[in-house]
Amino acid sequence: EQVRELVLREAGLRAGFSEFVAWARDRGHRLVVLSSGFRSVIHAVLESWGLGHLEVASHEAEFTPRGTRLVWADRGEPCAVCGRRCKRHEVRVRHDGETLVLVGDGVSDRCVARMAEVVFARAHLSRDLTVDGVPFVSFEDFHEVREALEARTTLAA
Repeated sequence: EQVRELVLREAGLRAGFSEFVAWARDRGHRLVVLSSGFRSVIHAVLESWGLGHLEVASHEAEFTPRGTRLVWADRGEPCAVCGRRCKRHEVRVRHDGETLVLVGDGVSDRCVARMAEVVFARAHLSRDLTVDGVPFVSFEDFHEVREALEARTTLAA
């Protein structure tokens, strides 16, 4: 409970995320929170913002009075790109032919960025993708992501 209380007190959602979730739902898009963090903590934050219904694919941390036990998600065989058991496996088992859009900011998003048709990147991910020559759209908040996706849909129609 102490960990969850601390996270709930300190963590926030990036601007526009709640509206982005509603926008995606209203248009029939599937949204998965794909993280290298811990489900119980992520779920607590999402729940506090009324978003506890979102699918979360992540690792887990079990907090007890005796300590914390990390439970690593089964992420399949080592990745051909990075050599680790990365998020690519999570995407492969969930992907059902939809247009794959990645919105990310961390090093654990690098491999998935190579799978996605559209990549929105910020922070470390944008730096890494620039070095790797992988195309992406910069963003700071989810209002920008939604506007860019709406423009993309409008142009494709």
